[in-house]
Amino acid sequence: MNTKDREVVRELTKKYMEIAMSEKHQKMRQRFLDTNDLKIVRPPVLIDEIPWHEMNFDGELDCVCEDGGLRGMEYGLRIALFREKYFKCDNFIEPVWVVGKSFSSTGDGMNVEETIIATDKRNGIVSHSYVDVLEDESAADNIKIPVITAYPENDKHNMEYVNDIIGDIMPVELRGHCFYWSPWDRISSLRGVEPVLIDMYERPEYLHKIMKRFADGMSAQMTQMDELGLLDGRCTSLHCTPGQ
Repeated sequence: MNTKDREVVRELTKKYMEIAMSEKHQKMRQRFLDTNDLKIVRPPVLIDEIPWHEMNFDGELDCVCEDGGLRGMEYGLRIALFREKYFKCDNFIEPVWVVGKSFSSTGDGMNVEETIIATDKRNGIVSHSYVDVLEDESAADNIKIPVITAYPENDKHNMEYVNDIIGDIMPVELRGHCFYWSPWDRISSLRGVEPVLIDMYERPEYLHKIMKRFADGMSAQMTQMDELGLLDGRCTSLHCTPGQ
């Protein structure tokens, strides 16, 4: 990494930590905790699911780091600072940099077959026409149970890397993961929505079989991740909702 990249990230980290350690955000983090503990407080108001490709109207989200790893850190920090500046809501800003534990999955063994109808080049969102790769009932047997592998050696390297850059400014923690699981999103991308709707009437038992295969797969994945120490209750977000 070059010195310029390093300094860019460090300066952004200092601005982030100043906000995170402010009295405002200390009280705000407590209100999130109180809300989740079912205490009678004003619930947090969030602005999420942001079309970030439309937000960079003044160049504040432009990344200048050349190093790929630092560029990712830079973008995350710029987004957090942008939220605090422009989103007048309860932005959850935690005074720690989280390094996610490394792992891989063999996946469910299925491949999406599709035709791209249109693409928004600004953010990669596309319009799809899906091929039903599960039309034949025997195809459900091709849905595999994923195998999870942890890479603690990568965790050690990643922690050292981030600590070397910002560890004297912000605490760095190694954490596991939480999951937002949406099997019907996956099923509809493997089949298309119309075949699923038709099968709700004509072959409901087949849809139950498909769903069971995916549920068994996720259950096995979660069990493996738990045994490998890859799950973590400290995740701050469950899809859109800060958890804490």
